[in-house]
Amino acid sequence: MSGTVQFSGAGAESVVSARIEGGDVALVGCPADTDVVYFVARPEFKNPASLKGKSSGVTRLGSTTHFYLRTALRSLGLDPEKDMTILQLGGGAEITTAMRSGRVAAAALPFRNTYALIQMGWPVLVDLSTPNFVYPSSCVATSRAFIKGNPAAVERFIKAYVEATRLIKKDSVFVEHVIKKWHRETDTAFIKKTVEVYTRIFKPIPYVSDQGLEIVLKELSGRRPVPKEFFGRPELFRDHGPLEKLVKEGWIERAGS
Repeated sequence: MSGTVQFSGAGAESVVSARIEGGDVALVGCPADTDVVYFVARPEFKNPASLKGKSSGVTRLGSTTHFYLRTALRSLGLDPEKDMTILQLGGGAEITTAMRSGRVAAAALPFRNTYALIQMGWPVLVDLSTPNFVYPSSCVATSRAFIKGNPAAVERFIKAYVEATRLIKKDSVFVEHVIKKWHRETDTAFIKKTVEVYTRIFKPIPYVSDQGLEIVLKELSGRRPVPKEFFGRPELFRDHGPLEKLVKEGWIERAGS
C-alpha cells in the first residue's frame, strides 16, 4: 500500500482484510482455488473420534493454517472450537516437530511439511487439495493506483505469470530443475511429487474465485465485524481487467497453443 512493492504474493485473506480497512489493494490473479494441504494425524490416531480432547497446532490464530484446520475438523464432524485445543506454534516446521514429539496429535499443513510424515505411514484424514475445499491461499496482489497508472507493466507481469503456469503444466523436467536449483532441494522423489501435486491444481487462467472471496469474508466475519456492503461484491477485492484484456485479445489462448 505504501508503493514500495508493486506486486506481492499474498493470501486472499490479507488483501480482503486490508481492503475492508480502506487500503488500496486488489487481487489480480490466483493460480489455484485451493492449496496442497493435508490434515495428518500421528499413527495412534486413526479416526476422528480419537482426536477429541487432543491438541493441534497452527502458525497463529486467524492464519491460513488455522482456516484449513477448522475446515478439516468440520468435515470430520468435529467442532474446532470445542473438540481440540489449538496451539500457536509459529511455523510449519515447528508444528511438525511438535507432532513428532507427541505434543500435537494432528495438524493441517502444506505438502512440504507433511510429505515426510506421510512417507512414514502417518494417516491422512483429510485431503484439502480437492475441489471441495475452496480457499485462495496464494494469489497476486497490487494496488488499483498501480494498475491504473502502469497498465503496460501490469500486462507484462500477468503475461509472465500465465506463461509460467503454462510452463509448469507443460514441462515437468524443467520445473524439477528449478526447484532443485532455487530451493536447494536434493530429494528427487520429493521434487517429482511436488511438481505432480501442484501441477494438478494450477489453473490455465488465474481468475480470482468469487466463491473463494465469499468464504474468506465469512471466515473474517466470524472473528471481527465486516460491513454488509462487502458481501456479494467480489469486484471490491479483485480487478480482472488486465487479465480479461489478454483473454479478449486471444493472447492467453495463443500462449497455451
